[in-house]
Amino acid sequence: MPAASKSGSPDFFDAISEPVEARPLEPNTSDPARNQSPTLPYCAQHNITTSLQSILEGACFKFAKCHVPELLTRKRWTCAHSAELSMWTKELSKTFEQSPSTVKLDKIGGTAQLPLLLKSLGDLRHSAVHRIPVPAEKLILFIRASLQMAEILEDEEKQTAIMAIMCAVNIALNKQKAEKKKIEDALSEQLRSIELQREKLDEEAREAKKQAAELANLLDDELGAIIFRELPVGMISH
Repeated sequence: MPAASKSGSPDFFDAISEPVEARPLEPNTSDPARNQSPTLPYCAQHNITTSLQSILEGACFKFAKCHVPELLTRKRWTCAHSAELSMWTKELSKTFEQSPSTVKLDKIGGTAQLPLLLKSLGDLRHSAVHRIPVPAEKLILFIRASLQMAEILEDEEKQTAIMAIMCAVNIALNKQKAEKKKIEDALSEQLRSIELQREKLDEEAREAKKQAAELANLLDDELGAIIFRELPVGMISH
């Protein structure tokens, strides 16, 4: 593939050209329940990331059809699924660079913020394609970046769909936080109860050992008395 020509302005797609390391999250084995960042079940994560990817591909196709139909003709892209998200953002970033008036870059704070947005979308695509689990905070970042992209492209339908995803994720995370707290509180209470029982059992064990020792001493005295009583008088030493 020929190298892209250099221009005076920055190449926005450079921001998403660097690969993201495909490494699953490693659990914190010391105390997972308390130390790990909140994480949704992977099945839910994958549904979210692939849905976001599909939504954005649709938004990009709709934008290109309206503003840069020549791109679709040149690439022979006939529908949203003709190209994956990274290819859409690569091609459209050129349009953003050459004709910034066609998009609402003020929605993200201007042109300077575009590389960061495209980097987040590149990470989203990478996570979806390579099945990489991400913590909840990263997932929310993907959703926010997707919403910003839909705002830039002025696709209200896609914005509504993405906001619905954000709402569902927030509901799930809030429930997860509340329920995990209940679980942790119940576990702490149960462990406290077990500790009290252990202390009581330890005390009972000490008392039982003490009584056993006293009984053993009494037995020794009794055995001595028996021997003293049974031996002939002349054999008893004093």
